[in-house]
Amino acid sequence: MFVGGESIIAETLCQKDGTLFLGNITTTKKGIVKDGVNVNGASQFNPFYNTDCIDSVNHDIILPTVHNDSPYPYVNTLFTYTGGFKSREYYRLGIQFQHKTGKWSSPIWVGDKQETLTPTIENNNVLKVPSFKYTFTQDMLNIIAQNDEYVKVRPIVVFPNQAECNVPFQGMLFPTLYTTEDRDTNKDLYAQSSWYIRPFDLTKTTLKYDPC
Repeated sequence: MFVGGESIIAETLCQKDGTLFLGNITTTKKGIVKDGVNVNGASQFNPFYNTDCIDSVNHDIILPTVHNDSPYPYVNTLFTYTGGFKSREYYRLGIQFQHKTGKWSSPIWVGDKQETLTPTIENNNVLKVPSFKYTFTQDMLNIIAQNDEYVKVRPIVVFPNQAECNVPFQGMLFPTLYTTEDRDTNKDLYAQSSWYIRPFDLTKTTLKYDPC
């Protein structure tokens, strides 16, 4: 036995060269749904498929606050994970249930949904990243309660490939600024973002220097 293993019953046992072989194996773990997945890979005819239960929501990320007179202090802000979903793009969403043995169930399709929100920043330090929220109905909770062998649930998503993207490109492209001397001497910081992508904080009343 090991965490994440499959519970089985073997009808035959044999060994060769110190290796144990099992035969006529059947699994004993019952699935949480019967029609969640069919031979074609997915079926909407399962009790957890309901696009009305999926909402576009914002995931709030608190950005680090820097107290410095300089508008561009050298502070690393890349430690915060800001991944989200592209606005106006469609995603295939699902869930998985974890059995008490650690084994995750087959993916259960809950619906395809378009992301309707866009990233925003509030109060200069709260980044709102587009995300999704799936809410269980009472009927769904009753099904889960009847399967007490499952102890955890997690969301999963299928991202569209390049040919299926509704929004092929999203973002901005800007050059970098650097000095030839710093680049030739291979300094750690020999390039920085263009001033066009690094606007000054307009709330500051005075500036220490003029970047231009």
